[in-house]
Amino acid sequence: MVSEEKKSQYWNHFTGEEHRVYRPKKITDIRLKFIKKTVMDDDLLWDEIISSHQSLDQTPGDLQAKFAQEYRQARSNFWAKIREKIKQQIN
Repeated sequence: MVSEEKKSQYWNHFTGEEHRVYRPKKITDIRLKFIKKTVMDDDLLWDEIISSHQSLDQTPGDLQAKFAQEYRQARSNFWAKIREKIKQQIN
């Protein structure tokens, strides 16, 4: 299970201003704020994003520096899951 601290590290990293270039265009700060609690409470989502890339013991920055391919896959999975959660909230 992914700790709350680890979830926050990855959430803050992927949604931070310095990584905005990787964010899908229609995912705004307002939408992220709206969906954050739902995402943070979804343990399965975090298992798929973090555990499946063996990054439980890595910070996002460490993963990016040491395991670039796994980092890119985790980032892609994160944004795919966020998009899915937003669509569920809208419908």
